[in-house]
Amino acid sequence: METLLDKCKKIEEDYSIIIDYLEEKRYREYRGFQTFNSAIIPNPEILFIGINSGPGAYNEVNRGKCDIIYPNKLAGSLEMLDWYKPGNARGYSIAKRWIPVDWYRRDVKKVNNIFVRNMINLLYETAGRLSPDWIMKSDSSTLPLWYNGWGEKIMFMNLYPIATESAKDLYVILNRMVKENHLVSCWEGIDGRMDNWKIRRFFIHHVNQTIRLLKPKCIVCLGMSAYNDFMVKSEKRQLVKEEKTIGDTTYSVIGFSRKGAWGARVKDISRLIVP
Repeated sequence: METLLDKCKKIEEDYSIIIDYLEEKRYREYRGFQTFNSAIIPNPEILFIGINSGPGAYNEVNRGKCDIIYPNKLAGSLEMLDWYKPGNARGYSIAKRWIPVDWYRRDVKKVNNIFVRNMINLLYETAGRLSPDWIMKSDSSTLPLWYNGWGEKIMFMNLYPIATESAKDLYVILNRMVKENHLVSCWEGIDGRMDNWKIRRFFIHHVNQTIRLLKPKCIVCLGMSAYNDFMVKSEKRQLVKEEKTIGDTTYSVIGFSRKGAWGARVKDISRLIVP
């Protein structure tokens, strides 16, 4: 019997030509290919969607090596949400050596990744709105009560799986792909003239296919660029909540701006997730 993971992998088969092309071209901007930042979970409590993956996995795998490796993190390659990995959010720096701590150690002041710190704070805020006891009966030295069950059913995937240092670098690569004749077969069946929006719609179509399989309870886009592309809008507000119908299901889709000190808006974002 075909599993959910098998079905997600089948969707990703369309990426094989693109991955081979990117690894052959070795663009200066290219940092690997990553569809998911978490395990595959049926009916996730929240599906977070980012614009694309950053260079983290690339930097880690190439540290101290001469031959460049482009990490490919596709469906089934991860066993946990990337944010739950020790040291991603916080840790200690002792004698120029990084000492990672568990993600729930919010009492540790040294922040490794501001984005991950903010996302963990968002999960705490959202969990607290679902059940205040989950927060009141938890402390920073142990797994929070909300992790078992709810916290284990959080997913994170990328709208565009091409990893780069910045969104600007992503669009540089997309513009180059427009001119590659041997990639034209990838975009067949995607409406619109041949430009980078046609290629973006190709990836968005595959994300929509995946969502039809996952059936998340809520979708949250990380950044307005991710939200506007996913929803095909040009929204400029810092916080927004709309609906999108994919297949036979209508989903609540939340978007928020990541510009500036957006961590201060965590409570407002959580109120859209759990009214």
